[in-house]
Amino acid sequence: MPGVVEIVDTETAIPDPTAEIKAEAHAARDRTRDAVRAEGEAVREAWIEDRVGKLVPDNADDDTRDAARATVRRAVENSTLSGNFTVQVIEGNEPRAVTVVEVLDDPSRYDGMLTLDPLEPDYDGGRVVGKLYTAGARPNLFSFAHGGRTFRLMRQPARIEIVKGRTYDIVQGTLETLRRAPEAFDFGGALVTVDRGRVHPLDDAGLIHFLGGVVQYWRWNSARRAEPSGTLEDPPPRVAKQILSLGAGRHLKTLSAVVTVPTLRPDGTVFDTPGYDEATGLLFEATEDVVPVPAAPDRAEVVEALETLLHPFREFPVVAPDDWGVLLAALLTAVVRPALLTAPGFGFDAPVQGSGKTLLANCVGVLASGQAPAVWPHTAGKDDEEVRKRLFAALRQGCRALVWDNVVGTFNSAAMSAALTSSNFTDRILGKSESISVPNKAILLMTGNNLTLAGDMARRVLTCRIDPGTDHPFAREFDLDPLVHTRKHRQEMAAAGLTIVRGWMTADAERAPGRMASFEKWDDIVRQAVAWVGREIRPGEFGDPMNAVFTAQSGDPEQETLDKDPAGVLLQFTLTKGEFLCQARGVVAVMTASRTSFGFLFMEVPFG
Repeated sequence: MPGVVEIVDTETAIPDPTAEIKAEAHAARDRTRDAVRAEGEAVREAWIEDRVGKLVPDNADDDTRDAARATVRRAVENSTLSGNFTVQVIEGNEPRAVTVVEVLDDPSRYDGMLTLDPLEPDYDGGRVVGKLYTAGARPNLFSFAHGGRTFRLMRQPARIEIVKGRTYDIVQGTLETLRRAPEAFDFGGALVTVDRGRVHPLDDAGLIHFLGGVVQYWRWNSARRAEPSGTLEDPPPRVAKQILSLGAGRHLKTLSAVVTVPTLRPDGTVFDTPGYDEATGLLFEATEDVVPVPAAPDRAEVVEALETLLHPFREFPVVAPDDWGVLLAALLTAVVRPALLTAPGFGFDAPVQGSGKTLLANCVGVLASGQAPAVWPHTAGKDDEEVRKRLFAALRQGCRALVWDNVVGTFNSAAMSAALTSSNFTDRILGKSESISVPNKAILLMTGNNLTLAGDMARRVLTCRIDPGTDHPFAREFDLDPLVHTRKHRQEMAAAGLTIVRGWMTADAERAPGRMASFEKWDDIVRQAVAWVGREIRPGEFGDPMNAVFTAQSGDPEQETLDKDPAGVLLQFTLTKGEFLCQARGVVAVMTASRTSFGFLFMEVPFG
């Protein structure tokens, strides 16, 4: 190439800045930032004063103006619209000003109504950019303006005076406010709030933070003033501690579960109205349009519902009709679990890894909760206490689905067995000496290769086996992603599940023989519906879920030992205890140690 190319050492030509240059650059940056911040704050304060002028009359006193100013400031700084803050709703294609109090007083009227942006009604020429969601526990307005923003709707914070020596009255006044708060509940012994379908247990700090948004504490301050004046105060920590210590004595709204799709009430009726149902303790937080469920479906509607519910699972290599029956039972249980005191668990079993067990369990979990279920690895070789701690941690947060993944070997767990047959689960709070009881509305799912259940687990977990028939199942290709489909069509699938259950309940058909102990209500609603589908809707395609119990117990290695040699257990007792008199308690302990069929004779023996 012609010419000379000069090579420049940029490190030498452009030396690093000295400490003085760096300091000056930082100072210039800070000056610019402060100037911009000051300008922004001035614009914001001017806007706040302008909005205050629109909220109160010109002759309003200082206290009224201060209250209005606090309302507007909460909207700007905390995305909270409260009290007499006005929102422009669209009625008859025209905007109409309503206050937040009016909206909260008539949530069914305003739910789903479109609005202008609450802070900038003239945004983009007055374009409709907002929508009200008032049916749930946390009413809000979402605006698409400026990238999207969610505004919480709440009443004007209650004012409670702090008076020395009157802590009892302060606590009682705070409790009255909590009882009116739409998102505060007693969840067993825990005080919780609900936000976007999730349960959030509150500790001391969490309750203080929450109270700061619903109560304005204040006290009279006469120091160095000619006249006493009110001084705002933060929530007193002692008040939060006392409220948390009251437990059930708080008498807040009782929460049993949060659902985001329609479900069944214990009486068999469909719960599809967003909001809180006092009779059942269920809270329906609707995030999508609700799909209607026929009260008395005919055969054609049940057939269509069956296809809708099972569509994403048709490519799974489910082995036999009994396994299809268990899968259908798992899907129906996911939909109606809030109506049931107890429900069996469901295991997904395969001969090789990569068969799709965890995917199948996750789909059932998403149908139940709308979220990815909590997945816990199997605690092989660990004490059963770890199982108990995990279960309590999940249930305390209102977990609706729990996946116990990759179970290895023979599995038995006293803690898990107890959880499956308990409507409430009690344990000690980590780091504290106190215990609380929380509702159990979760569906328990587990996966494993050649899953073998022992003891009580064999009766309390129904197993669905899938077999891809290849040594390389992970290399298979499918036209449909079942997890994506379940998330996208969850409303339709939940409605389909309820249609099947309502079809059985209104069909006046014969019941399948027998009834599963410990799961009687589940048997009435789910097992009988599956057995009915297998008899009358799709004959031969779905087995009775009860068959899975017989299969599991026949494969229980502990039961097999005694079935072959019941006298051997008695001999073991003789060799262990020797020839001396003992209480019947000792005999029962030995005979039930392995939970065998022979030992089951002693399971209900009363003794003192």
